[in-house]
Amino acid sequence: RESDIRQKIETEVLQRGATFEAMDPNDPRHLALDWMLHHDDLRLKSEDEALKQRYILALLAFALDSLAWYNCGDHRNVSNTTEYYAREDCWFESAATGQLDTYKVWLSSTDECDWYGVICDSTDVVRGVELMVNDLVGEIPPEISQLKYLQYLALNGN
Repeated sequence: RESDIRQKIETEVLQRGATFEAMDPNDPRHLALDWMLHHDDLRLKSEDEALKQRYILALLAFALDSLAWYNCGDHRNVSNTTEYYAREDCWFESAATGQLDTYKVWLSSTDECDWYGVICDSTDVVRGVELMVNDLVGEIPPEISQLKYLQYLALNGN
């Protein structure tokens, strides 16, 4: 299972010639793969339709330091010990209505279409990512171009 997922992402998502074997373990691409293989409770299989888009969004979270985001990026529960990837819910006050809206935290075990700022169509295909004024730091990975139906990317104010 792991080798099938690794191979699918290497051949269908990563830039030409990139392999996980040759990557630094702290490379965001490698961290996103590790999350999918060992921490993501959805446990997608290589043939799952959402595998590539979920990997690319996870890569975006690691590349843009989601733990430091103002809204819905910190997936840790912190008490006496830190449990990574344990927190799922976050609340954000809507500028339009002033009400608290509930979203899911990035890198939670929920469907990626429920993650804060991810916009999907009725078939759960990512059409947009809206993470404005959220303290994003880092470089947008070129693999985002593999979100074939992405029409909207709003990262201004970061």
